[in-house]
Amino acid sequence: NEDNLAKSSQSTKSAASTASKKKSDKTATEADSRDKNAAKKARAKSDALFKKLSAMVKAMAAEDLPRRVTKAMVNLTCPESKKPGDVIVFANPHFQGQRLKVKIPKDCMPGGSFRVSVPVKQDPVDEDDEKDHNKFSVEFKDLVGEYATAYDEWCRAQNVVDKTFALLKEKQAKYDPVAKLFPKELMTPVNSEYLKRLVRRARQNRYKRKKPAEAETKEDDEQEEEEEEESKAPGPAKRIVEIPTMGSKFPTVTYNEED
Repeated sequence: NEDNLAKSSQSTKSAASTASKKKSDKTATEADSRDKNAAKKARAKSDALFKKLSAMVKAMAAEDLPRRVTKAMVNLTCPESKKPGDVIVFANPHFQGQRLKVKIPKDCMPGGSFRVSVPVKQDPVDEDDEKDHNKFSVEFKDLVGEYATAYDEWCRAQNVVDKTFALLKEKQAKYDPVAKLFPKELMTPVNSEYLKRLVRRARQNRYKRKKPAEAETKEDDEQEEEEEEESKAPGPAKRIVEIPTMGSKFPTVTYNEED
């Protein structure tokens, strides 16, 4: 009987342990599934915001994103000794010391002229030039900030699912895909650092706009509280006295201390 009781007890403990393990495994599986879904939703949100940014950049006018002049058209005259299809060499008037080759077009006879595109010498980009030639709307700036926040949220969610995920590296690279949406020949180049400053300034300006409004609201509330306190506070004793404004004869009143 004692052996049977021991076996029964051991069997019960084993069954309880198995049930506990199954429950623990189920809980872990459910948690893992929730984490994966959270990461998936965060990535979908980030991707959707990126698509909006891409559409806004494509819709921007040329005056919103001023380009540097990289090419110019020049007129060339076909020499009398040359004919269509021949190659001639000429000096680039927009790039001192540069000589270029071009093939004479089929429809250009000796003595005739034709136009060709030539590169324009570029001045090095002045990194210290603080003037921003790009014209971005407040909506675009806010959207870049919203995308950056959503991307960071995805990074954190993905780091929970995948412990090998390079969290810091991915967060630092969040602006790279946005920067690639812009042309390379802009007067003010758009790169990751530029976008980072853009978002920081937009948040600072939004805070500055919000702060005076909060201060004004607080001041109004304080004024209302003061007026309410003054209305509730007991004031000094008052006595109404009738003062004549016209005439030269006035009634005589005897002073009474009890009054």
